[in-house]
Amino acid sequence: MHDLSSENNPSSQHNQDKPDKHLDESGESLDELRSLLLGPELQARIMNLKLRPEDISRALPEAIILSAEDQGKLTTAAVPTVEDAIRNSVNQDHNILSEALFPVIGPATRKAVSAALQNLTQSLNEGLEHSLSLQSFQWRIEAARTGKSFAEIVLLRTLLYQVEQVLLIHKDTGLLLQQLVADTVIAQDADLVSAMLTAIQDFIKDSFRVEGGDSLETLQFGELTVWIEEGPQALMACVIRGTAPQDIRGLFQDVLEKIHLVCSQDLKQFQGDDTAFAQSQPYLQECLQAQFKPKRRSLSPLAWLFLGLILLGIGWQLFGVYQRRKVMGNYVATLQQRPGLVIVDSKLKNRKILISGMRDPLAVDPLSLAEPNKINPQKVKTTWEPYLSFHPELVKARAEQRLQPPATVSLSVDGQNTLIAAGTAKQDWIAQLQKQALQIPGVMQISTEQLKPAERQTLNRLQKQIEGRNILFDEGRSQPLPTSESVFQQLAQDVEAATQLATALNLKLILSIEGRADRVGTERENFLISQARANAIRERLMRRQISPSILKIKPLGAAQGPQTQEQGLSERRVSFKVTLE
Repeated sequence: MHDLSSENNPSSQHNQDKPDKHLDESGESLDELRSLLLGPELQARIMNLKLRPEDISRALPEAIILSAEDQGKLTTAAVPTVEDAIRNSVNQDHNILSEALFPVIGPATRKAVSAALQNLTQSLNEGLEHSLSLQSFQWRIEAARTGKSFAEIVLLRTLLYQVEQVLLIHKDTGLLLQQLVADTVIAQDADLVSAMLTAIQDFIKDSFRVEGGDSLETLQFGELTVWIEEGPQALMACVIRGTAPQDIRGLFQDVLEKIHLVCSQDLKQFQGDDTAFAQSQPYLQECLQAQFKPKRRSLSPLAWLFLGLILLGIGWQLFGVYQRRKVMGNYVATLQQRPGLVIVDSKLKNRKILISGMRDPLAVDPLSLAEPNKINPQKVKTTWEPYLSFHPELVKARAEQRLQPPATVSLSVDGQNTLIAAGTAKQDWIAQLQKQALQIPGVMQISTEQLKPAERQTLNRLQKQIEGRNILFDEGRSQPLPTSESVFQQLAQDVEAATQLATALNLKLILSIEGRADRVGTERENFLISQARANAIRERLMRRQISPSILKIKPLGAAQGPQTQEQGLSERRVSFKVTLE
């Protein structure tokens, strides 16, 4: 008895620990008093070992708390008993446990499924959130083509999904408890819809051997989808237009769970009166969700201005590059058309035109063509390798540079690279031409058919002058008249000049001196007098140092028939004929 009272009164034990003797005596007195007062009750409890429920109820919570600190021995010991109790409850009525766990298991299951599907649906959700709507013009064309109104087309093209109807149906009877319809939707006969859903579910269960725990979850009708959420006493059918995200099914399940909590007794005691379920409408209203495609956020005017300036700058730069490339292309094309220039490479670098290739020394200077093509010559850098072009134009330039033709001579080169000389030139230049022409690069042949020596022209002129002169004689005389002296002097000069030119041209000049007589005397007399006249002129020319080898006399005598006095004077003469061999 002393120990029990000590345990029940820790303060007394504490007092006993004090070394004070006075306190020890007081404690002993208190223990004696306690034993006198409580002794009979404790003795009665020991004798009567029957446990009282009120004692156990007071001690059990404290014992469970203490057992949690004692390495969970009570939990281990209670597991078989709890398992047997749950098993017996399920065997007797499985609905009891399912109804009790329904509000708890639903959220936990949805959280696990949502976590599993999150990565799978993330990309699709992002694509839907950032999708672009069609332009109004396209929508109007589609509206005209399909016969629908423009508003319907806009709704169809901008709507992601919309829950149009929500039906709350009693599970056992299939009767409609509540219905909510979106404002933009024309309501159908809700009782008929609920009856059809119940019939479809029963048909599927009866026809396809569906297990007892399975139920119909989704129906698809073109653009419409019916999602069905089933609870212990009621099911909820949601009619959806479009493609709703998977997480909205969680909302439907939450709403159905709330309705089961709020209307639990009404669902169990339902006898056909649905007035009690009006309180579920706020919960059903939460299911009428809709989501439209996000509108593109328009930029502010300042942002548009800034973007426009950037685009304008980029466009201006691109236009400048295009213009420079175009100008360079035209310039390169011009160079390629010029003989003696071969373009190997051309490019733009640091706003400068870099050109490399081969150039004939006589070709046009490429920089001289820059300004006509609207290019600053300082912006052009060229690198050329020398080469000889056989283009006719450059062959001609090369021939002119080598031969230095006189102004009276023109040179040309045909397609066969034949050098053609035309005009008049001195004989020594013609000789130089014939000697050097074939040594000029690119000249394959030479043609001088159209080239006349300048000396020959003079010789031809002198020939005409000599042949046009006549020296007159008096009747019966072999010496010329005094009036013909000047004619003879001019004749002698012309013959001397013609002889020199003929020698320069490698020609031999023969001067025929033709003596003539009038018709007065006999033929013999006339022949002799004409011969004497020709010899007289020949001797006078010889005295002018004219070679006698080129002087030939030719007495012609007199003409036949009668003559007048004027004819006789003109027939008493000496004429000349020049022959070039």
